[in-house]
Amino acid sequence: MLQDLVYLHKEAGFSPVRIARAHLIRQLLGGDQESYEALRERFISAIESLRDPHPELLLDVFGLSPETEGMTYLKDRRQHYGHKYDIKIEAVADRETSALDNLRTQLVTGWYPKSPTGFQIPTSHNGTIQQASHIVTIVRNRSWQENREWHQFVAAFEEADYVAFSYSYSGQPIPEGDFRVETEQINQSFTHKFFYKEPMRRGQTYDLKFRILADTELGTPGALQEQCLAFHEPTRFASFGVIFIGERPTKIWSFRGLSFFERPGTPAMEALERSEEAGGELRVRAEFRDLYGGLYSGIAWDW
Repeated sequence: MLQDLVYLHKEAGFSPVRIARAHLIRQLLGGDQESYEALRERFISAIESLRDPHPELLLDVFGLSPETEGMTYLKDRRQHYGHKYDIKIEAVADRETSALDNLRTQLVTGWYPKSPTGFQIPTSHNGTIQQASHIVTIVRNRSWQENREWHQFVAAFEEADYVAFSYSYSGQPIPEGDFRVETEQINQSFTHKFFYKEPMRRGQTYDLKFRILADTELGTPGALQEQCLAFHEPTRFASFGVIFIGERPTKIWSFRGLSFFERPGTPAMEALERSEEAGGELRVRAEFRDLYGGLYSGIAWDW
């Protein structure tokens, strides 16, 4: 997302051509069906909801202020802002770093007046706001082998110790980077608590990446027939992928917004990407956005 924001403010700045290529930002502002005028209005609303001095800086460098709207190059817009406060272009660029990061948080959380979000994120005071969740599951001849997961989230309150994910099947979690994990079994479920190297700060973005590997000593889930999550925290983007090695299911479908007892729904023709890989692998993928309410979404299949 930061890459999209950096791309948007270069060259001629925020424009129809550049927002068309900034996929993540466009989706956060309402999606492909929205007009350029609506996207621009919401983007300005997000900028103006920030604390001073970031709104004036960002409106100038994105070419959204009356004075910089016609400027073709970013260096000219930086120079314009610098002249007002007697600072060099390099200093303006340095100030952009924190301003863009705060803008990213604002766009993800929807904490601005003209946000298109369909849920009230500010009610989540004791959790996280998920910018993205991506889960890839590997199944070999009906048996679950591995999960590869990446969750990018914004802490919604100060000094959170950990984030937790619960699974109905056992496995050995292996985190990457600055997280460590503790696992607790509660009845028939397994909860993995991922602790960051220091207490997490409200409004900061974190990337949690981990693998969960099958461990025969912990037991196996048998012939897996779905991969899903209950989204208790607001989640902007989510994707599920399954790689089938060997035996293939007879039916595969995606589902969204089902309760525990309704999941995994009934087979239907949903929007699933499918691809054949070398070695006979079958890969499927489903994408979702704006998930919330503790309901389940994911991919299911029949053998």
